[in-house]
Amino acid sequence: DSDGLHIDWSNGALAETGEGLPGDRGPMAFREFISGRAASEDAYRRLAHDVQLIPVDSATRVQDLTVTNNALLVKVNAFVKAAKADDPVFAPDGTATVTLHEQLWGESGLADVITGRTASGTVTPAPGASGAMQVVTSPLPLAASNSSVIVDARELGAQPALLPHLRDVKGKVIDFGTAALSVKYFKDGAEYDQSAGLNPLRLKAEHTQGTLHADLVLTSIASDALKSALLNKKVGATTPVLILL
Repeated sequence: DSDGLHIDWSNGALAETGEGLPGDRGPMAFREFISGRAASEDAYRRLAHDVQLIPVDSATRVQDLTVTNNALLVKVNAFVKAAKADDPVFAPDGTATVTLHEQLWGESGLADVITGRTASGTVTPAPGASGAMQVVTSPLPLAASNSSVIVDARELGAQPALLPHLRDVKGKVIDFGTAALSVKYFKDGAEYDQSAGLNPLRLKAEHTQGTLHADLVLTSIASDALKSALLNKKVGATTPVLILL
């Protein structure tokens, strides 16, 4: 998290807080109007800055993509401007706080912006990204017998990102047959999340890969188990992946 930025990686929710000082004269209602407007402007300014620092994958942040892609920068700025603002909260002295809300995944979320996902559901990778991101929300296919994949990455220094990859012991990306994983992050209690379902496939990661430590290299046993489950269609493109950090 940044000073005013909070990311809930379990629910894909992003919140940014800004503050504004009241005017130095006039009735309190006018002073609060001034501080409320200043807090809103501060929140949007902070969000425009902080969203650039969000990890996209194990080696890339948003700013690494927008610095060479002006069209993407315009889209990210539009994402910031579209953030929903709470009503200002005022302190007794008239100082205001405004909180903005956005989504990382789902329709019009940051992942959609980064990958250029269209209304038709096609995905165009952003230049410089290691892959395209499409968060899958459709139901599990009937052939899949594992309700989810839970990856234990605790005590590895792993970090959340929009485009994480699961890799085998040789460092090769394990292909789920989709542009990217449908992922959630947890400190604990992943098995109790609704998306875990009744029959998760439990795997263990042995270390991270990449400068931002977002990709997870599975143990030999876990790699074999996941590849077998994919081959036998026990997991697939729509299987949720829950990562314990």
